Amino acid sequence: MRKIYAGIFGLPERMARDVAVLDDDESPLTYANTTDSGGNDGLLGRRRYLQTVAAGLLTGAAAAAAGTGAASDDDYDVLTVGAGQNEVIEVDSGETLENLLIDCTATGADVTIAAHGTDWTVRNVGIEGRVAGSGAIFGVSDRAGNTSRMENVYIGDGAARGHRQGLGIWVAPQHSGHIDIDRVNIQEMGDNSFYCSAPMHSGAGGTVDISNCYSRDSWVAHYRLGEGTVSNCTAVNTSDADDGRGIWAWAPGDVVIEDCNLAVGGRHYSIVAGANGRGSNVRVRDTEYDTGFNGGFRRPSGGNIELESGNGTDPADVVPDGCPTEAAEAATGTDAASSTALPNVIVFDGREADSSTTEYEFTVSGAVEPSTDEDATIDAAADVDGNTASGVVANYLDAFRFDGRLESMSVDGDAAVRVNGVTVESTADDPDSSAPVRPISGSGSATR
Repeated sequence: MRKIYAGIFGLPERMARDVAVLDDDESPLTYANTTDSGGNDGLLGRRRYLQTVAAGLLTGAAAAAAGTGAASDDDYDVLTVGAGQNEVIEVDSGETLENLLIDCTATGADVTIAAHGTDWTVRNVGIEGRVAGSGAIFGVSDRAGNTSRMENVYIGDGAARGHRQGLGIWVAPQHSGHIDIDRVNIQEMGDNSFYCSAPMHSGAGGTVDISNCYSRDSWVAHYRLGEGTVSNCTAVNTSDADDGRGIWAWAPGDVVIEDCNLAVGGRHYSIVAGANGRGSNVRVRDTEYDTGFNGGFRRPSGGNIELESGNGTDPADVVPDGCPTEAAEAATGTDAASSTALPNVIVFDGREADSSTTEYEFTVSGAVEPSTDEDATIDAAADVDGNTASGVVANYLDAFRFDGRLESMSVDGDAAVRVNGVTVESTADDPDSSAPVRPISGSGSATR
């Protein structure tokens, strides 16, 4: 069902962040609170607004009255933020915010997206125009010890210029679970692109993995985290805007950096390990980094930076594959963009399986890639090697898109398997060799 987003809120009250966090050698900070904005007494409250969005109940007439523009195609919806207006979108536990372009090109337009439940997903969201507010654009946390996810998000048009003006992603101290952040483009923030250190430094100890992301010309840091990984990411400083640390690891957690380009241009440290009287342990491998600023590294408070294999000092300004480079590209979504080229969908559904886990492997005659069809979450543990994919599914979905035929498949467990919406249960009497699917039957509790 197509969702319609309407610009129906006035300016909410901007409050202090849950916990002030100290920067190294700097004074306490305050930020926008993304858990309770208050003051939303427009046509609908925030909770009703989100329910309406999820159910697709807002009529076209209501959307027009609220000033929302509709997308020119069926791939995404458009939320137009008016001049001087701040839109607040909340994402609750188990909910998904997706395929949305937020137009902030009007003077003083601002947006706040808050996801502080558990098992939530934000994907295929693009923000067009410089965001006006001084607080966080995304305020997130998983507060029930589970895993939530952000993927394919564009905030590359930046924030209005000014000291401490604009923060890309803020992970709240109450984060106790895990967040996967994949294919996110953030540029020209005055107060960090990826600010993910508070849970380990002063909070509930949640972790964050950041992959395939791009950050450019942001201060204080591009990637800032307490415990987790930064993989296949790029950090860039130029003369166009602010200069930030490439990766800032905050104590007391461990941080792994791999396959990254830290092209900070001699304008700041590539890696800092520790802050505020405590050191961090950082392991670096297969990463290119810049040494032009005081040797490229800083180890405050006894912090450790361990250089493992494959590192070098020739970083490149490169956007990782799959990371969006404009708002509309993000809103459309990578799956929508590739669905024509890869028309077939295979889903491994373990939600009603009798066994706790199911292992699977399949080979196709053409290309294959993970997808989010049927609201599946792309599992970082799933593996694609050429035209063969494999993984393990528990009480959730794994999905893939492919072209050509399904050449072979093995399934060890009770998960349901669907190809193009059809459940694979038994062998056809006379299978068509040209068909993309060949059903497989089993005679026991597991079939390989």
